[in-house]
Formats: sequence, C-alpha cells, structure tokens
Amino acid sequence: MKKNFIKYIMCATVATSALGFVACEDNMDGTDWVANSALQLDEYMAANDSTLGLFLDIVDRADLRGMVHAYGHYTLFVPTNDAVCGYLGASSVQDAETAISNLTADSARNIVCYHMLEDTLHTTDMIDTRLNYPNMSQDYLTSSYATGSYVINRNANIVHGDISTGNGILHVVDNVLHRPTYSVKDVFMNIDQYDTEGMGYSIMTGIMQQILDSLNWSLEDIVGNTGKLTFMAQPDSVMRAENIDNLEKVKERLEFYNTKNYTMETLLKNWIGYHFVNGRYFKADLTKGQMNTCTSFPKADKTDAGQDTIYNVAKVITITSIGERIFLNRFESLGEDGIEVSTTGNMVDFTCSNGVIQSLNGELEVIERAATRINWDMADQPEIRANKGYQKAGTTLYFYSTLSADASYMIPTGNSAGYVPTDLSMMSWSGKNSPNVEYNCSFVPKLGDLNFDGHNTPEFVYGDKLNFRMATHVMQYLEIQTPTLVEGKYKVWLRWRPTYKNSTGEGSVKVSFLQAGQEDQVFGTAVLSQMGAGSSSKNDDEQQSAKGYYQPQAYLPSMKFMNCLLLATIDVKSEGSHVLRLEALDDNNAGSGARAQWFDMLYFIPVADDQVNPRVMVDGNDARIYRYDRDENGVLKKDETKYIDITGFNANYRSHIFPGGQCPVVAGTANPGECPQSWCINHDADKFDASGNLISQ
Repeated sequence: MKKNFIKYIMCATVATSALGFVACEDNMDGTDWVANSALQLDEYMAANDSTLGLFLDIVDRADLRGMVHAYGHYTLFVPTNDAVCGYLGASSVQDAETAISNLTADSARNIVCYHMLEDTLHTTDMIDTRLNYPNMSQDYLTSSYATGSYVINRNANIVHGDISTGNGILHVVDNVLHRPTYSVKDVFMNIDQYDTEGMGYSIMTGIMQQILDSLNWSLEDIVGNTGKLTFMAQPDSVMRAENIDNLEKVKERLEFYNTKNYTMETLLKNWIGYHFVNGRYFKADLTKGQMNTCTSFPKADKTDAGQDTIYNVAKVITITSIGERIFLNRFESLGEDGIEVSTTGNMVDFTCSNGVIQSLNGELEVIERAATRINWDMADQPEIRANKGYQKAGTTLYFYSTLSADASYMIPTGNSAGYVPTDLSMMSWSGKNSPNVEYNCSFVPKLGDLNFDGHNTPEFVYGDKLNFRMATHVMQYLEIQTPTLVEGKYKVWLRWRPTYKNSTGEGSVKVSFLQAGQEDQVFGTAVLSQMGAGSSSKNDDEQQSAKGYYQPQAYLPSMKFMNCLLLATIDVKSEGSHVLRLEALDDNNAGSGARAQWFDMLYFIPVADDQVNPRVMVDGNDARIYRYDRDENGVLKKDETKYIDITGFNANYRSHIFPGGQCPVVAGTANPGECPQSWCINHDADKFDASGNLISQ
C-alpha cells in the first residue's frame, strides 16, 4: 500500500443555507488517495446506482467524492433514490437529478456532512439515544429500535445495514436526514403541537409563559440566546400530582421553600431557569456529574475591605444513574430519592436545532446544597467518553491543541493509536514541540481480582489515565475545566505519577484557580517529579497517606509508585464549572531525565471533611464495609450511615470487600451480626454503638 498522509475534514458553521445544515469543507485538494481492495463508500454507491445513485450525485455536487473515497474509518447513512426524490419533491429520478444540479455546493455539502461520521458504527453500536460520535456537521444523530428495524433521527429506517466497505460502514436508509428546523424555544412555546403521544405538557409551559408575560420578560432574558440548551419538561400528570397546576399554587410552593427570603420575582424567574440547562444533554450524557442551570440567584459576600458585594450565582442539578434509570438531585444520604428522568416516550431525547428536550417524572425543585466531595477521573472527558474504546483495555488516543502552532494533525502509518484533531472541551493547553494529551486504558478493573488482566500492580482508577508533559519546552500551561462545584472551600488533591521512577527533573508548576468575575486564586509551587512516598506515616495524612502514596487503591499497600499531592485549598464563590490552571516553571530536565506524567484523579474534598477516607478502589467504589440489617419484611438492607473504612494496611481487611473473602453478611450467606471476623461491623450488633463504632470490650 502506498504511504501517504490523509488530511482531516474540518466542518465549520456558515450562514444557514436554504436546507438549513452546517457547511462542511473539503481540504483534500491535491492529495493522493489510499484505497484497499474492497469497494470504497463511493464505489459501493456507484455499483448500486439504481438504488443509491442520487445520493452519490449529491456527493459529486458537493465536490466531496475525494472525502467519501478516502482511506479512513467512516459511517455513512445513504438515502435510497426514492428517499432523495421525496426530499427534493421530485416525481422521477430525472427530475431529482435536475434538482441536485440546481443545489448550491454548500447546500450539497451540508447534506453529505449531516449523513457522515468519522467513526465506524454498526447497528449493534446503536442504542436508544444519541450515537456515540457526532456527524461531520457536529450534530448528534439519534437511534432507536422499533418494530424490527433501527430508526435514525426518528424518521429514517435502516433498510439495509452494516455494509462493510474499504473505508467504513454504510447503512441504507429510507429517508433523508436533516437537522430539525425548530428550536427549543419553538417547542416550549407550542409544546402540544410536538407532543404526538398526547402526554400533555401545557400546564407547566403555560404557567411559565404566564410568568414571562406578567413580568414583561422573554425566555431569552432567562436562558440567553446563544449556545445549546436542554429543557427539562414536566408532563401535566406531574403538575397535578404535585398540586402545582396553576400559577398561584406554584407561588405557594416556592414561598414555602424560600429559606433565604428571595423576592417572588427572583423565585419565579429561577423556577423557570432551573428547568433549562446549559448544554445539550441526551440520555447518553445523563450518567453522572452535574449540570449548570440557567438560574441567577443574588449572593452577598464580603470584600477585603469588609464591605458587602452582590453578585449572581447559578444552581446546579446532580445526575445519578442506577442501571438503566436516571435520577436528578438524588441524595441518598439525605433520604432524597431524586427526580427520575423518563427514558421512553416522544419527549425523550427530543432533538431541536439548538438543543434537546427531556421529560421528568417529578417536580424539579431548586435545591440549596452544601459542598460535597467529588472524585473526578481526569480521563472522563466528553470526547474520550464518546469513543468506543473508552475504558477498554488497549485503547490509546492522542489529542492535540489547535492553540499549538506546530501541532501536526496526521495519522502515522503503522501506529494503532488514533490521532484526534480537536481540543478536549474540558482541557486547554499550549506550548512548544506539539504538546499533546494521550489517553490510555491499560486494563479493565474487575471487582475481587487483585491481578487485573495480568497487571499485578494495578494503579489507575478505572484502568485509564492521561499522559502529558508539563515543562517549559513542551506543555507550558494547562487549563482544566473542573466538574461542577457547589460554593464552599475545598482541598484539591491530584493523584498522579511520573512515567518512570527516579526522574531527575524538577517538573515544578504554579497552580491557580480561576472563576468568572472573581480575582484569581494563586497558590504555591507543586512538584510533579517525585516517584512515590518516602514513608507511610499516618501522622502526615495531608502530604502522604491521603488518597494515594502508599495505599492508593486500599488493597495494595506495598505499591509505592502513585502520588497524591495537595495542589491547593480553593474557595468556590459560586456553583458551576471553574478553571484549575497549571503553569510549567522549569524544563523538567529537558535532557535524558525529562519525564512525562501520568494523571489519574482530581479529588475536590470540602475542608471540613475527612481528607483520607473513604479511599477509592480501582473500580471507582469506596473501600468501605457497610452495616447490613433486615427490614420489617426480612429483606437485607444496607445502612449507609454505618460503615468501616478499609485502610489497606491489613490483608484481611482488604480481602473482606471482595468476592471470595467478602463479608458473608454483605454477600447474603450469613445473617446480620454473624460475620466471623470480630473486627467487622457485621460481626455482632451488640458490639457497635449507634454510629457504627466498635465498642471497647
């Protein structure tokens, strides 16, 4: 095979064409194409001209034959000739050919790019939500399975799928795909028109429109007029069940929970804003974490001079998934089950031109929350999570920043790693010598197995990590968008290690915390070159034992390769996602001693909380043994208020959380209070106080 480099296709937003797509630009002029012995995507269409030829004509009108023919791994949804005729309003193939010839090149490009993805997706990869990779117009298509066939974007059935070609997968569909012409606001203002199942959502939207009219506001005054949105709609049945089916009852409900004496205008505005989320959230995105709402609550704070200053803060919504079920604002420790998100129905993953609409099974209340601990896997980036190899052993991906003038966006031959020509949306960096971020998953954690796929020293939570080099001659600065943080003070811990032991470089970085509308918080120097801890002193928790150093996973205390470094104690002034900035201060010994660093987790722990426990195991679970009792029906129930933290120093403690050596009460093979281990919280109920602490004998 002839060696060459394939340029990437870059899609850019342009003025809306008559067909309402986003333009896609072909940057492949003058390139030698690489093909294998199998038919390429365009060749397959040409060989089936009688059924697929019209879409190939659109490809040619767009001048994208080179792209569709190029070596790569693509997915292409190809409408049949009948589908193209119907879309163009043509009564025959000849009329359709004429209509295609009259399309502008941009219009044709928009059509092609909306049907093409830079990844291979079989029907087995299609779940009942958005596809796991955007199309070349940077929109997400949705998929579902109904009446024996896969349906794309709710209007196109796959009539012949999983056709393998030399450069990807082709699916024949019976309708042309296109971006919706209606916006989130359009649906909000006329929701019953789009509610084809007749669930009814007009009580909620009607009350919201009544509020907007009475206060002379527009929806844009609350949610803004740019960016993607998700509207959390509540059906009429929920509004009636919650006894808030008119404006006066909504006011009564808001005033009842008004613990901070906000004005009614503020409460009403933010009741609307709390149901609109910044960003586009499909079911596939509602797995964990938090979302920023379009709320704006006034907050008073003291300046350095002791004067009051007023600014606005937004509230967040937390996401919890349990199996296939999705809950918002679920706080089990507070006895709050949360609000379940509907997973079936017309108003689920309802795609609009600028966002998505979801349906809820309960009333979404504004929650006044305290700061809570967040264990954030740094590799849990949207672009990485969307890749099919996410958290699968053997996956390696490289990400370059467009901020680096010398970055190279090419695929090296003979390298299994996939180079992705985009920034990570939650990370930004720049420097010299094409700095990049590498994602690698080396093993898949399995609960109870201390030897993960041959790795007798498992180190990384979920088995994956990020790899990059902080140094003045490589990555000079890195800015990380934090997960959503509730206001409060946190200690920020970085769990990491250099790539090799005995690195001689300093690897010093300056740490800053940035918040919009606030002064930057600048902290001391952190050193990222030390390999492991020097001792296991329990009296020095904040610098050695906490979260890492000697016992990072709670069951391999002899491992000395992982560090956990206290980066800073930050003061979060408002709920939301903020920026943690690292700036390289030296060249990390640019010669033979230079080392990159492996980055695993960031822990945001409120200052008043335990900074050591609970430890996090490789599979992401807390290293704790919980107390189990039987309820009035004899069902075994976990009591999350009573537990023992597993320190990792004792082999029996470690094995007691795994199948095989697991506590028999937890496993359900022994009655509560009958664990044979005398130190276990499930050994003898009479030996533990109300807080679950062992009573001295």
